[in-house]
Amino acid sequence: MRRHLLFLVFLSAACAGDTTAPVTHLATRVSNDSTSQQGIIGPIPGLGWSATVLPIPAGYQYSRATSISDDGRIAGWILGTTWRRAVRWEGDTLVMAATLSSQYDSEGLDINTSGTMVGYVNLTSGGLVPVRWTSSSIELLSAVGLKGRALSINASGVIVGFLVQSQGINRPVRWQPDGTLQYINIPFGYVHGVATGINDAGDIVGYVYNASAQLFAYRWNATGGGLVLGSSFGPTTLATDIASNRAASGYVYAWDAANVRHQYAASFDATGHGVIVGPAGSSAGRLSEKGRIAILQTSLPQTWKGGSLTTLPLPGRYLFGTTAGVNTCGTTVGSVIAGTGAYRAVKWDRIFCDS
Repeated sequence: MRRHLLFLVFLSAACAGDTTAPVTHLATRVSNDSTSQQGIIGPIPGLGWSATVLPIPAGYQYSRATSISDDGRIAGWILGTTWRRAVRWEGDTLVMAATLSSQYDSEGLDINTSGTMVGYVNLTSGGLVPVRWTSSSIELLSAVGLKGRALSINASGVIVGFLVQSQGINRPVRWQPDGTLQYINIPFGYVHGVATGINDAGDIVGYVYNASAQLFAYRWNATGGGLVLGSSFGPTTLATDIASNRAASGYVYAWDAANVRHQYAASFDATGHGVIVGPAGSSAGRLSEKGRIAILQTSLPQTWKGGSLTTLPLPGRYLFGTTAGVNTCGTTVGSVIAGTGAYRAVKWDRIFCDS
């Protein structure tokens, strides 16, 4: 199943849009050769991990990896002097995703083992729209004029995300592999929501808002019904990913010993019980089938598994980092930041796969 990075801000977008379909520009490939900025590869003795800075083409300064599939395909984006460009990495080769003639930014947010990537493009007419990329093409997932994002894709090609309806209401949605759009029911007592993750069985997680704008992590079961996750923490919880056993990752808010309320990365079990797994100020990215969670919003790249928080090595001249996605083996992706403020996409490999 897929693993991605995703920023935990999925807010309303403007609903006005162009009425003509944008023109597609095909994908291009950039190999890790003399025309690209080389990756930095180095095993860190004694820690069991190696860090690889992923290649970017000449003319680009920044990159971020958001997701990694179980066969090692990586989704993300690169940035030059103007707009972000959705990309994927296949080994040492960077593939620049197809574009639309009427777009500004684009980001790849998730990818599956078939190489299908999902995310969004920012149209010149205004607003973000959900898209799906194949190896060489791009497809709008909503009618022109409906804004939103595609956030996660499973092995079968089912995609989840959200669309923005009238008055800025976010509505969780699912797209079938043939592109058919299905609205996901918002549970009674809540007014809108977002679907952020889906497992291969079709269980979906995300979050819902009530009329008081309070945020709650939520799971929609593939077999019907649903469940608020981490209810013991009260409002302001969010779920980002779900494994086949219905364990989920996300975040909660809780009070520390000094009576200060902080955001913490969290893990939710199949019954909905939540536990804190990261430091104050953190959030959880994606969750692997072996229970490893990528920890976001920390100054050092970290993952959590089985009650243990692991800090990953920083390559070369980089001072800070964060993780975003993780696959079944434990291979983790994210970004690292140099003292100059430049940030680059990175992959951390384990010497031995997770058991």
